[in-house]
Amino acid sequence: ACQGSMDGENWTSLIVNEDERAICQPGQFASWPITGPSALLPFRFFRLALTGPTTSNTWNLCICFLELYGYFR
Repeated sequence: ACQGSMDGENWTSLIVNEDERAICQPGQFASWPITGPSALLPFRFFRLALTGPTTSNTWNLCICFLELYGYFR
């Protein structure tokens, strides 16, 4: 799950991917847009929470590149 927060304590889920199959092999990449009401909310902090095993049935999440786009207010 990708989550956002203004205070680092209260978190809003922006994207929840369950049984995600977009990235199943090493070297693959994908993007997921944030849609709905959460897309319009301002956030100061972001985090990724691994809530289940990955497609390789492990609890590992390797990230080599992360881009967040938005607007400053």
